[in-house]
Amino acid sequence: MTAIEELTEQLRKTSKPVFIKVLARNDHIWADRLPGEKGKGKQNGFYVPTEIRESGFFPEQYQRQDIEHIFDTRVPTLWPQEDAPEIHSSNYVHYSNKGSECHFTGIPKELFSGLGPSSLLVMIQPDDRSAADAVWTGLRIPSGTPDYDEAYDLFELPPGFVCGILEPPQQNPNEELAEAILKALVDGTLEQFVSNAALANGKSFAVSTQNAFLLETGLQSFNALSELKKPGDTILRLCDMQYAGYQKLELRLRTAELVQLLNKSRPGILNARDAIHAIVSTFPEILELFKSLRGARASRMGTAFELHIERVLGDTKVPFIAQPKIGNRKPDFLLPSLMKYNDDPASAIVLTAKSTLRERWQQILNEGVGAQLYLATLDRSITDQTLGDMEASGIKIVVPEQFVSRAHKGVPAGVYQGKPSVISFKTFFESL
Repeated sequence: MTAIEELTEQLRKTSKPVFIKVLARNDHIWADRLPGEKGKGKQNGFYVPTEIRESGFFPEQYQRQDIEHIFDTRVPTLWPQEDAPEIHSSNYVHYSNKGSECHFTGIPKELFSGLGPSSLLVMIQPDDRSAADAVWTGLRIPSGTPDYDEAYDLFELPPGFVCGILEPPQQNPNEELAEAILKALVDGTLEQFVSNAALANGKSFAVSTQNAFLLETGLQSFNALSELKKPGDTILRLCDMQYAGYQKLELRLRTAELVQLLNKSRPGILNARDAIHAIVSTFPEILELFKSLRGARASRMGTAFELHIERVLGDTKVPFIAQPKIGNRKPDFLLPSLMKYNDDPASAIVLTAKSTLRERWQQILNEGVGAQLYLATLDRSITDQTLGDMEASGIKIVVPEQFVSRAHKGVPAGVYQGKPSVISFKTFFESL
């Protein structure tokens, strides 16, 4: 059974909220430590942020009589991905003399060994916590796998997600929408319904998101020097807001398109038999529709990231050109001007925005020969090797402030922290 199949199976058994965390390096590097080896962390488990500890998701911790600054409790845990699953007596401990430090240890080492950056941890609490046989279920989903992408889609995790307690995905998240589509099918207005559900273009979507943010916060602009204390975190927040809005509209459009596709095969499908025959006969088209969804999401969010950066650049009065033609390439942004680049490439800046990196970062090397190269990203799953390769290539990485802050929500050091080639958006704007 794959990780996503196991996760789906476990979620069917619960109606309780689940805890999801993007694992930091310290959360799993301990599992790769050899006996007697130093320098790979001392946690022996994952870090529990303060807001999760205070939420009551895990059992209450009690002060130890022998060591008064330690509050802990034993938590029965089951890890179905083990070769031979068994119940572990895990230790949930808070060291009050170290501020917010809280660890969850006594978990199967082999499941955390060899994990890539930003792998996912999912913890599921029992429906009846007071039962004598109550057990918390844990799963890990390695980054860089199809299961990882499916988990993000399943929980609708936004870019930049760190951790949180989420409701399990519902089987029928929008009954009202289903009834509206059914009515359109019966009334013969399904084509008009699909047309009305068409998604707005990226630019207007971004502007409406930005306006909503300004209204919510009371800010006057997106000036990175005078208005925004953390411009990178603001850009991340804008992307999250736009992603959430996009998902709602996408659900309306894509479900209607699917019904429309099935209806072309069996007009007026109103029963299970016709629906099944329609699915079988149109499966290739359905598969193509599903394949396009992920690509459309990635493209939309990449465009949103660029547009929000463009807005902050503009409001900060930074001179720039969006997508100038340099040879046969069009970088996202050139600062301050094409004339400056042509006269003195070394004094110009090429800023490329990629919400996720994978192996695409190498494209930036050809986008502005001789210029200073900066790559802005929201990707948390970058490896130390990739960071080293980018630094060796002379590329500076620009990320939200929370990615490089050791104080962010109690999350321990991540892959970007302490790296000389990584700067925050705030530092980037202040250096211009």
